Amino acid sequence: MASPDRQIVSSLLRQHRAATVELLQDLDDDRWATQSLCRAWTVRDVAAHLARQHAVRPTEMIPGWCGPVDA
Repeated sequence: MASPDRQIVSSLLRQHRAATVELLQDLDDDRWATQSLCRAWTVRDVAAHLARQHAVRPTEMIPGWCGPVDA
């Protein structure tokens, strides 16, 4: 059984993901192509980045964990 802290975090993550889907699901093509606050990224790029984070193990996000990182 998961610890209470882990259960709380899991619940909050599910809520956050559901809210993100709700926010993005009705965007039209123009909104998906809108520049985000990160000027080089569109809304679509940010959404893809968020989705990818859930598919990556935490150790894969640590620079240098699996060897040198190209600069």
